[in-house]
Amino acid sequence: PKARPNPLHFPTIDAWNLSVQRSITPSLSFTVAYVANKGTHTLADGDGNNTDPNEAALSLPGAYSVTGQTLNWDPKGPSGTLTSGYTGGVSNSDLLKRYYGGSLAACKDASYSMPSNANLKPGMCGWNQSISYYGDDQNTEFDALQVTVAKQYSRGAALTANYQWASAFGDQNGYWTWDHVSPHIRDSNVRRQQVTLYGSYDLPFGRGKQFASHANKLEDLIIGGYQISGTGNYSSGLPWTASYDDFNTTAGANPQNCNYNVGGTSAPCRPNASGHMKTSLTKFDTGSHNRSFFTAQPRSGGIFSFPGLDKIGNAGGNTYFGPNFFNADMAITKGFDVWESVAVKFRMDAFNTFNHINAGGPNGDVLGGNSAKAGDPAGNITGQAPGSQARYLEFSLRVQF
Repeated sequence: PKARPNPLHFPTIDAWNLSVQRSITPSLSFTVAYVANKGTHTLADGDGNNTDPNEAALSLPGAYSVTGQTLNWDPKGPSGTLTSGYTGGVSNSDLLKRYYGGSLAACKDASYSMPSNANLKPGMCGWNQSISYYGDDQNTEFDALQVTVAKQYSRGAALTANYQWASAFGDQNGYWTWDHVSPHIRDSNVRRQQVTLYGSYDLPFGRGKQFASHANKLEDLIIGGYQISGTGNYSSGLPWTASYDDFNTTAGANPQNCNYNVGGTSAPCRPNASGHMKTSLTKFDTGSHNRSFFTAQPRSGGIFSFPGLDKIGNAGGNTYFGPNFFNADMAITKGFDVWESVAVKFRMDAFNTFNHINAGGPNGDVLGGNSAKAGDPAGNITGQAPGSQARYLEFSLRVQF
């Protein structure tokens, strides 16, 4: 079912910036800017269009439970009918949903047909399905320091360099109706640091230029009117979350994995951390056709540990950054006049000029776990980064009149 607030919340954004520009010389300028914005009533990180008011909780308050007592997730707890006044762990996620034992005005209506269940009492909704709530009830924030240097040269050359340090946060839609802290993470699409260079250069050949300045019309048509331009981008990696699949180290011990810990709920599965794992990108493996970004961590005695039943680990979300990103595009343009009012321009663009492969994000299971058994070890990278592509050429012809 779909739902929305009444009245509907419209997204808003407040933006502010402050910049200081200084002209060092007539052809050299320097700019420092602070750029920020705040989004209110927006969508979630990862473009989650809605939240779920009926998602299962780690600990359900008694006001919503079928027994009137606090219930929590426990894979070893009962899954069927609960005794009157029962409190404690349950393995049926329906019993942990807000509107299964909880109530709304519609559920108290005399004509409401309540689902059949021994634990449900008149007035309880008995809903076990998710609700797509288009409430636009989350927030975003962005802060950036931007430094720009622009230089104009005397012989048809120009170069601009820009550096940005950025910090952006947003809310995940999962578990947001129960907790606004753990789903508030770094924006998955914003790189922390970025250097961008772009410029152009008019080649000094042809009539009126530095070389062959007295060329005739035919000579100028052949050697004149060329311009080369290019852009380069070098950025830090995209954020990703350290997760775990299996901490079980002793035969017969209680399972220590995501399914055991938070599996019947919508809570994020994260380990505890007592340090920060080192990461570095390996060379391309021609046999397995992948790369690795980190080595699987020890299951005991390392920096990661099992947080415990119904606990969200302190490692946080999107606290690690993936491989760096590099891309360069170049273009060459040839322009000439056919008549005084008709100009023709030919252009060739080379996108990803150096055919550089940008590695995507790693498998975030820091321990390897079951995903390793499926052929996807911890830290494994099998794809390219967003916005990455193989080199390709584009040709265009423009007639302007």
